[in-house]
Amino acid sequence: MNMKYLIIILSLCLFSCSQKKEDIFYLKNQEGKGLNVLNKTNSKIITNTFSTLVSVEHEPETDVEGLPPWTIITYTGLKLELTGTYIDEVTITGNNWSIGGITIDTDAEFINDNYTFLKKSGDYLLYKLPDYDGVLFVKLNAESKVIECGLSNPS
Repeated sequence: MNMKYLIIILSLCLFSCSQKKEDIFYLKNQEGKGLNVLNKTNSKIITNTFSTLVSVEHEPETDVEGLPPWTIITYTGLKLELTGTYIDEVTITGNNWSIGGITIDTDAEFINDNYTFLKKSGDYLLYKLPDYDGVLFVKLNAESKVIECGLSNPS
């Protein structure tokens, strides 16, 4: 009888602890293909990694104000903004993407347990990340589940 209860308790613990903290800078799709958003990259590397995209906007040269080239790559549920050869912003709005193990419908409790809360800005909660000038941003629904999240790094 005691063994039966032990198995039930272990099963519940494994189920409830199944979401684990991953490298917050690792972006991946539902097929498990991914990339580290801190690494030097370009639109070709990104499209080769993730395949079918929705759109690409691109300013290939430094503009008249001296700002570096930029690219915005959009997939269903994902938007990546690059300045030069680095990703400045990642925004996830679809459940076929994750960053650091955070996906759409992740409980706020997981984020609060793993990241340091900075402040609320409009509809977004901002979290400090180690060794990163930017922030993790999260938008929650009424049930405290993620409906939008990402990383923003002011260049």
